[in-house]
Amino acid sequence: MPKANKPKPVKAFCDMPDTFRLAVRDKIHEAGGSLTAYLSDGYIIVYLPNEDTDGLISELEKMGMKEHGPARVFFPLGSDNPARSMRHNNPRYPGLPGHEGNYLCGYFYVAEDRPRPNVQYRLTGGRGTKCVANGNSWADSEITDNK
Repeated sequence: MPKANKPKPVKAFCDMPDTFRLAVRDKIHEAGGSLTAYLSDGYIIVYLPNEDTDGLISELEKMGMKEHGPARVFFPLGSDNPARSMRHNNPRYPGLPGHEGNYLCGYFYVAEDRPRPNVQYRLTGGRGTKCVANGNSWADSEITDNK
């Protein structure tokens, strides 16, 4: 991934609450893509779908994710056989015979820490309580397991 002007994530994707990570993953899968890897710097790699890629990116941005662009990278297919929804044509890298096409990868990070619809947050609390009033992030202040 290009390192120039690389924004630092608000919070590493792997440290976000399960509800957030699963919602992002589900949105990617619904669009025909795949959440492929968590990177040590807080970013994720997404194999982008070949239809309505911009629509998926717009949906991810509404969730607080941002694409580190322009950082899209084509990877030729080898012996793997992904769904047609993830195959992109790139004449420069045609792939192996019988496995024509390329993955198109995008790099995404958590750009904004903001409340999400239909999620409860602890706004106030005593000393040591993870809440917004004590300076914790929205993600850290999410109420889980009725605690």
